[in-house]
Amino acid sequence: MENTTSLPQLFSPLTKPEPSLALWKVAYALAIHEQDPSKKPALCEQARRAINDRILQPTPFAASHLERRVLEEALRQLTIHMHIEDLTPR
Repeated sequence: MENTTSLPQLFSPLTKPEPSLALWKVAYALAIHEQDPSKKPALCEQARRAINDRILQPTPFAASHLERRVLEEALRQLTIHMHIEDLTPR
């Protein structure tokens, strides 16, 4: 059975009682592990936005220095992942 949870549902304001600090991790994992090439660009874009939203989150929820490095690495990996997909013959 397919997982039918869509990313917009995961980011619904109704599902987070407080600002969630790890939603970017869900978006990132969905994008990196997506096997359908037609879905990958949209998921990568959603992950990129979620990561940037986390980076820009105001105090008191601001990312620590260590988390910021992890977020920046996740952005780099998404970019690499997208370019590898572009270069892969179909």
